Amino acid sequence: MINGLLAKILYQKRWFIIGWVLGFMAMALFMILLYPELKASKLDELLSGLSPALQKVAGGTDTFSNINNYIGGEVFALRMPLLSIIMSIVLFVGLFVGDEKKGTLLTQLSLPLSRSKIMLTKLLAALVILIITTVGMYAGIVIALALTHESADMMMVTKHVVGCVLIGLDFGLVAFLLGGGFGLRGVATGTATLLAFLSYLLSSMVAVADVLKPYEKLSLFHYYQNPSPISLEHIGLMVTFGLVCAVIGLIGFQRRDIN
Repeated sequence: MINGLLAKILYQKRWFIIGWVLGFMAMALFMILLYPELKASKLDELLSGLSPALQKVAGGTDTFSNINNYIGGEVFALRMPLLSIIMSIVLFVGLFVGDEKKGTLLTQLSLPLSRSKIMLTKLLAALVILIITTVGMYAGIVIALALTHESADMMMVTKHVVGCVLIGLDFGLVAFLLGGGFGLRGVATGTATLLAFLSYLLSSMVAVADVLKPYEKLSLFHYYQNPSPISLEHIGLMVTFGLVCAVIGLIGFQRRDIN
């Protein structure tokens, strides 16, 4: 029964999955195909005239020196995680609050499965969808590298992809926590989006505003970006954060009435 529900959810989300796979692929292709032109434009020399703090915000002097630095600094510094966060918030809100508003969730709850098993199956479906969409990231990068005749460290790329999935998953689970606890789509979407924006803003502005440094570790982007690609320690911290959000969301969902 659980496998059947999981398969049904994935089937229902097939166009969502295809669309986001193509979106990630297009972003990777577009950004990497720009690399030869950006490298030839000597942007690194222009950036060298900026202060170290501004270089961190605008891009370091070595960002365009080789394809590995470019992928880390331009593809995965903001663009890919931003897409991942948007997709994840939309996905989690749709699977839980969206299904509840459409009445689909009540139909699912009528199945001979406990409420917790249904929710865990939906969480698993969301994770599977996030993992599937990484195909688009890899495909776009591989195709673009072939077209530009560049060679990148694919282990480094994998670490970036893992970090990208985790930061998207964490903000998606924030949306789940709020949606599961209150059943309000606007609250879940708006709050998770605002927290993602504030997290990135804090992480990016700490280089030019020393007053923000004591609060830097409150930002999920701090663990995603420092170091880049993400370290095993920070992977563990982000996984723990996600698990806490998932547990609180499940508890909140179990305790409230479903509309």
